Amino acid sequence: MDPPFRERYASGDLLYGLDESRRIYCQRWGLKYSSQVEPFLTIDHYSLSEEEARARGRVDDHRSPTARQIDFWNTLHRHPVYSSVVGADHSVNGSWSNYEPETTRRKIKGGLHWAAHGRYQMAVHFILDGLDLRAVVEKNATWRGYELDCVDNGCKWRSFTGVELRWIYRNQADALVRSTVQFWKNFRPVVPPWEQSHLWWSGARLWSRYVPGSRRGSFRT
Repeated sequence: MDPPFRERYASGDLLYGLDESRRIYCQRWGLKYSSQVEPFLTIDHYSLSEEEARARGRVDDHRSPTARQIDFWNTLHRHPVYSSVVGADHSVNGSWSNYEPETTRRKIKGGLHWAAHGRYQMAVHFILDGLDLRAVVEKNATWRGYELDCVDNGCKWRSFTGVELRWIYRNQADALVRSTVQFWKNFRPVVPPWEQSHLWWSGARLWSRYVPGSRRGSFRT
């Protein structure tokens, strides 16, 4: 997050942000948005178990899980919260897996934790284009008139991109996280949206209204 900025994508790095924005950046950077070729561009395509990887066509009798996929599992196993989703129940639709909302939240946050604390020196390129930062801070995101941040029949739903950005904010004191995440806006590397020198002058004031509440031991979850 701090200068000097990472100014290009390297193989193995992860893209975070709204799906449409990620696809636009992939086109601009000449990247293939593939669900079958590792290393994957997004955490979406990594699996939470060997059974899931097999169901998604990534593992078979002739192909074992890759070292990168195994490192993802191992890193989550060592976390006091994210370890709970390794091997979680899921259904598979083609190459995509469908999880319970809480499982998805822990997987995507676990992906950020993995990028910072796993054995691979990967970067996270977080694309801010298209994001309503006020909605992220206030947890009231909508999409085409539907509420994304709500509680329905006792089940908590959240905008996943908002979940990811708030996780980075909560963990910004972690030097490994700070050295892993690079923010982008309008195809330019930028500082985090909560810092005074950001493109949005009111960013620091806006984020001062967000009070993190989740902590498990030394980890911000």
